Amino acid sequence: MLAQKDSCAKANVIFQELLRSSIEGVSRDDVLLFKASCHLNLGQFQEALQALEEIKQGDEEAVSWYKALVYLGLDRREDAREAFEEIAKDASSSYQERGAKVVKAL
Repeated sequence: MLAQKDSCAKANVIFQELLRSSIEGVSRDDVLLFKASCHLNLGQFQEALQALEEIKQGDEEAVSWYKALVYLGLDRREDAREAFEEIAKDASSSYQERGAKVVKAL
């Protein structure tokens, strides 16, 4: 667990540098999604939500999924339930089955 936290902390430094620079072929939205994932893994839910809310044209399915997880971490259960219900209703979502399982557990 400590190694994972250390890796995420190091990755976040790199993500910050990538966000400050413009590198061809590196999508800002992808960097923000990876950054949000690291913050989520570190239990830094507010920071994860902030990164997710900055995403403009990223993977909408993944953004929705991660936002729902962040809401749980922030103890915003009603927001989490609504987000997971939306995911569970979306037949085209690769997260649909997992979303339905979480809704049942809530």
